[in-house]
Amino acid sequence: MREANELLLALSGASSSAGAAAAAAAASPDVLASIDELTELGYECDASGCVLVLPGARGGARGAAHADGSPMSSWDDAGDGSAAAAPRRLKRLLSGDDWKLGPLTSAGAVPASATEFAAVVTGPAWSFLLTRSELASFLEVLQRLRSVVQNLDGEGQWNAQEGGRPASRVKWAAGRFSCVATHAAAPAGGSGAGAGKQQPHFSLDVALLTPDSRLVQGSWPAHVVAAACAALDKEGLAAPEAGQRAAGLAPTAAMA
Repeated sequence: MREANELLLALSGASSSAGAAAAAAAASPDVLASIDELTELGYECDASGCVLVLPGARGGARGAAHADGSPMSSWDDAGDGSAAAAPRRLKRLLSGDDWKLGPLTSAGAVPASATEFAAVVTGPAWSFLLTRSELASFLEVLQRLRSVVQNLDGEGQWNAQEGGRPASRVKWAAGRFSCVATHAAAPAGGSGAGAGKQQPHFSLDVALLTPDSRLVQGSWPAHVVAAACAALDKEGLAAPEAGQRAAGLAPTAAMA
C-alpha cells in the first residue's frame, strides 16, 4: 500500500504547475510501469489526480435487467416479500434546502411500471425524473459511497486537498448512475448525518445515463449530502456500518 500511495503522490505532483521535477519522475519508465499495478488496485488517474473506482463502476451495469431492458440495481424490490430480497424501499418524497429525493406518489398508490417516471432527485438548479429502478440505483450508489467514505475516514485515508495532491475521491456505479464522492469540509451550522462521532463529509457529482444514451449530470454540495443522508437515516435507510465492506471492495489506500 505504501508504494501505491507514493505513486499517487507522484502522479498528483505531476499534475500541478509547480511540479516539473515530479512530472519528470512520474514519466519515468518505473513509474509508468507501475500505473498498471495501480489500475489493478482500482484506481483511475487523470490530470486532476487519482480516484478509487469501486466494483460496478468499471464494468457498468451487468446481470439482471427489467422487462424494458433497464439494468436492475441490487436495491430493486424483488417483490417476493422476503427480507433478503432487497433493502427497504424509500416510500415517500424527502426534501430540504436545495434538494429532493424519492417517489412522487404515496406508498399506498398503485405501484409504478418499470418505465414510468415515478420518482425524482433534485439539487441546486437541477432535477432528474427517475423510474423506480433508477431511484433504487441512486440510493445504492449514495449509501455505498457513504459507507466507503466512513471506512476510509476511520483509517485516516479521507483527506482534504494538501500541497499538490487533490482531495480524496471515490467513485461507484450501479444501474444507470455513476457518482463520485469528493472530500469536503463540514457544512456550516451542522454536524452531518448520524449521531455520536463526527461524520466525514463529501460532495457528490451525479451522472445518469438515460435509456437514449444521453448523459445528464448534477452535483450535491456537502450540506445537501449531509441533509439527505440524515433524512434517509430517519427513514431506516442508513448506510452499512463502517467496517462492513462490500464483497470484492478494492484495497484501501490514500487517494489523491
